[in-house]
Amino acid sequence: MDFGVYMPSGSADQIMQFQAVRASNLAGVSVPGFKAEIPFAERLQQALAVQPEVESQPRYDSRQMPLPARSQTNFTPGPMKHTGRGLDVAIPGKGWLVVDVNGVEMLTRNGQLEVTGTGEVLTAGGLQVMGLRGPVVLPEYSKLTIGTDGVINIVPRGGQESEIVEAGRFMLVNPPEDQLQRQTGGMFRYVGNAALASDPDVEINSGVLEGANTDSVAELMDFLALGREFEMNVRMMAAFSDMTVSGDKLLHEGNS
Repeated sequence: MDFGVYMPSGSADQIMQFQAVRASNLAGVSVPGFKAEIPFAERLQQALAVQPEVESQPRYDSRQMPLPARSQTNFTPGPMKHTGRGLDVAIPGKGWLVVDVNGVEMLTRNGQLEVTGTGEVLTAGGLQVMGLRGPVVLPEYSKLTIGTDGVINIVPRGGQESEIVEAGRFMLVNPPEDQLQRQTGGMFRYVGNAALASDPDVEINSGVLEGANTDSVAELMDFLALGREFEMNVRMMAAFSDMTVSGDKLLHEGNS
C-alpha cells in the first residue's frame, strides 16, 4: 500500500480530536465562567524516514502530516451579567475561586453559589467552596453580603440589622496560567511547585455572574467545517486504496 495513506489517516485522527474540543466548547456555553479551548496543530513532522538502501539517492519529502493535535485555553474573561442575587459572584479580572473535589483543590470561575441547610457554601455543581481556613460554613443568618475582598458578612438569624458579623472569607487565588492544568467541568488544577496561596489583589463582585467566553456560532461553524475536512480525508484514503488495488492488479497481470 502507498505510504501516502498515512497522511490523510493522520489528518483525520487529528480532526476528530479537534472536533472533540469544539464539542466541549459548545457544551460549556451555558456554564458560568467557562473558558474555551483553542485547538491547534503544533508542528509538521515527516511521516516517513528515508530507507537505508536509498539514502544515497536524492529525493524530495512528499509525505507530511500534522502532529500532534493540541489545545490551549483562552483565559479571556467572559461577559458579566448582573443577576441581583447575593450568592452570585464573579471575578472581574484575573483570579479564581477554590473548590474541593474529593479532597483535591480545584480552581473555578463559576460563581453560582448556594447555601445548604447546614450552612455549607457550594457551587451549583455541589462542590464545597474553600475559605482561608477550610470549607466555608455559615451559621444561620437573615441577611448576607459579600465584599469585594471575599469577606462574607451576615446578620445572624434573629439579630438586628446593625449586628453585622464576619462569618468567613473566600480563598481567592491567582496562580500563573501556565501552571494550570485543565480538568473536566471547566475547572483547573494548580500544578505549580509552590503552595497555592490567597492573593489579596483578586477582587470579587456580588450579584454578578461571568458568562462563558465561548462564541457558540463560531464554534458551530468550525465544527461543521471540520466535518467536511474529515470527509475529504476519508475520500483521500479511499483513493489511495483504489490506487493500491489497481497497482496490484497490474503487477499480477504482468507476472502472469
